[in-house]
Amino acid sequence: MSEQQDIEQLIRISAQARSLIGDEVQSLRERLDVPSRMRNAVAKNPTAWLGGSLVTGFLTTAIFRRKAKRSKHHKEPLIEEPAKKGLLGILITLLFTAGRPLLKMWLTGHFKQFLATKIETYSAPYPRSKNLRTNTPTQ
Repeated sequence: MSEQQDIEQLIRISAQARSLIGDEVQSLRERLDVPSRMRNAVAKNPTAWLGGSLVTGFLTTAIFRRKAKRSKHHKEPLIEEPAKKGLLGILITLLFTAGRPLLKMWLTGHFKQFLATKIETYSAPYPRSKNLRTNTPTQ
């Protein structure tokens, strides 16, 4: 073989190697992209995922549920737990829980506006006039 043919063969071999490496890299990226794989799995079978999450939630609640507190002497009745919230209490709690981020965003926006106006007033150039008369009525 001539030197030119050797060079062409090496170029073909390196092109094939690059192609194989590119395919392997793409395959590895797809296998390591866990969020995308999870989205695809949930999209393919959403009812199974919903059912599995419900079962997992119930099992977790059953396993980690706190037991009722007893007094030091087992003959005495259970220590009374605080009364549960009624519907109004739940709604108020939900309102505060949902309203807190909204209030935070609103306050943050107003604080940014306040700071922006203060920065503009401090960075504005002051007049360098030597005549600093006050407004006095002329006669």
